[in-house]
Amino acid sequence: MLVLKSVNFEQQHFQHHQLATTRPNQTEWVIGRSTTCDLVLSSPEVSRIHARITYTNETYYFIDVGSTSGSLINGEAATMHEQHPLHLGDLLQLGETFLYVEELAPPIAAASVPAPVLSVPPTSQPWTSDSLTCRCCRIVDETPDVKTFCFVAEPPQLFHYAPGQFVNLQVEIDGQLVIRPYSISSSPTRPHHFSITVKRVASPPDQPEIPAGLVSNWLHDHLQVGDHVQFLGGVCGDFTCLPNVPTKLLLISAGSGITPMMSMSRWIQDTLTDCDIVFLHSARNVDDIIFR
Repeated sequence: MLVLKSVNFEQQHFQHHQLATTRPNQTEWVIGRSTTCDLVLSSPEVSRIHARITYTNETYYFIDVGSTSGSLINGEAATMHEQHPLHLGDLLQLGETFLYVEELAPPIAAASVPAPVLSVPPTSQPWTSDSLTCRCCRIVDETPDVKTFCFVAEPPQLFHYAPGQFVNLQVEIDGQLVIRPYSISSSPTRPHHFSITVKRVASPPDQPEIPAGLVSNWLHDHLQVGDHVQFLGGVCGDFTCLPNVPTKLLLISAGSGITPMMSMSRWIQDTLTDCDIVFLHSARNVDDIIFR
């Protein structure tokens, strides 16, 4: 059996994984973000199907199956679609998640393996309706005037919400507490963090008396990785594809209105829901297309 220790410093998530056989003659295990994988890693940089581990001729092999962010083995880039033998003490990196090879032994017969149990770190509690302090763990430049801000709770909590819902963000600007709603752009299938995607809002050129986006522009100009903010009152809103997901879904958005649509699209993709999506999005030009 193969034992891996996963470490994600941004999510403060540490866990052991035992890749044992769950079906007769199993010699392959899939790693990825999809809940159907043998080893599920919820980090957003991990592809839905990221890699495979195979056991052949008494050796375990790691194979990157064409992931978006790639993989590293002991600091060296792993060539995609090629077998890389694993050794005790090897360090794999998939996005921001590190996998340390702690034990290597031949696979155990399926009959002697207990049923797998989904576990949650004991420090994690689900987010309900309470206000929450969160730390910004990543900032992604989506376009010249749009950024995605990723947050984790401190102390750690799991984020439970429906795709398409929004949160109320509170920040202090010039000594005043200001609250603004922002749609969640991440998917609840990745519960250890959540993201909001924010567009810088300037005053209209022909109407300079209209104020620019106070909080949105403050986030762009001042919020940094490691900073803390408050989210008030849990998640809100009824705009969601749940609970009755149709077999065909038409999503239409423009500009930053794409954010709740991406949350729903990501949820449908992650859960492998049987739903045919047509997604129509409008942007001023190619450079302004968010999430390209």
